[in-house]
Amino acid sequence: MKLRLKTASLAVLLTGASWCTFAQVVAPSGPVGMHPPMIRMDPAKRQAAMQKRAEELKAQLKLEPAQDGAWTTFIEALKAPDDGVAARPDREEFARLTTPERLERMRAMRTQHIALMDQREAATRMFYAGLMPEQKIVFDTATLHHLDHRGRREGKAEPHQPRS
Repeated sequence: MKLRLKTASLAVLLTGASWCTFAQVVAPSGPVGMHPPMIRMDPAKRQAAMQKRAEELKAQLKLEPAQDGAWTTFIEALKAPDDGVAARPDREEFARLTTPERLERMRAMRTQHIALMDQREAATRMFYAGLMPEQKIVFDTATLHHLDHRGRREGKAEPHQPRS
């Protein structure tokens, strides 16, 4: 009888301990599926990084003097506009808007963003058309990492593969 009591007590104790381990699981903070907050880079640091990257790309391309004008036009088109078009809205101002007003503001920002992307695409296509075949290969390789929508760099993770 005592053996059964000890066995039953041990079973209850082990079951209780296993339930405690399940209770220890820490849930992620914030809603499920949310990304961690993005850290905004200092504009001066971002500009310096872009300048460094442009200089590295120019050195890799080994541009001829006749291509310098196209390079300058290309780089100027990639710079962020100074008129605040790409600036984020003020949080307090946005919070005072009604939902339809916020949606309209987001639509306007999206339209401006698409216009900027179209200008950059046109500049890239024009610059690319003026490159020699060897330079096109270098440009394709050097700019490929921008297509990974998760922002990962080479060697960090495999790029997204389309579904078959």
